[in-house]
Amino acid sequence: MLSLETLDLVLDVVLKLIFIALLMFAFLLLRNLDEAIQKLESSLGSMERSAETVEDVVAVMRNIPFVGGGRKNGK
Repeated sequence: MLSLETLDLVLDVVLKLIFIALLMFAFLLLRNLDEAIQKLESSLGSMERSAETVEDVVAVMRNIPFVGGGRKNGK
C-alpha cells in the first residue's frame, strides 16, 4: 500500500504540473489577446480613413448640381 508521504508527493507534483499548465495557458491567452487588439486597432484605423474619404466625397458631391444638397436657402 502507498504511504502517506508517497501520496503527498504525487499529489504535490500533479498540483504543480496543473499550476504550470494554467500559467502557460494564461500566457498564451494574453499573447493572443494582444495580437487581436493590435489587429482591431489597425482595422479601426482603416475604418477611420475610409470614413474620412467618404466625408470628402460627400463634400464634393454636395457642390455638384442635381446631385448634391438640393436647393439653397431651403427653397
